[in-house]
Amino acid sequence: MPTSYRDILDSTTPLPASNGDRDVTLDFSAPGLIGGTRPYVSYRVTPSGPVELLIELNGTLIVHDTFQSGTSRVMNEIFPEGVLRTSGNELRVFVPDDESGSLTFSDVIVTYPVAA
Repeated sequence: MPTSYRDILDSTTPLPASNGDRDVTLDFSAPGLIGGTRPYVSYRVTPSGPVELLIELNGTLIVHDTFQSGTSRVMNEIFPEGVLRTSGNELRVFVPDDESGSLTFSDVIVTYPVAA
């Protein structure tokens, strides 16, 4: 089945941010999206000490990871069909309020099925 992708964030974003914000919301569309195959999100994360990362797509939690080291890594997560919409998607990336660690993330891409 053919796929397409959306490059959602190319720059590096720290969480918490220097102003104290613990989340960032990214809006995007997925033109040509069809059902039948589960989409996935790919992202780069560099944790600083123990830190918890959560990612919601359209209000549905699709990533819940805990990191222990400062090693940069690329992560992939397949998420349920039906969560992604053709337009009006909101991807929220955040660390919980009670989390003492921090991280940077970048290179966020969502890959999804399209018609042949």
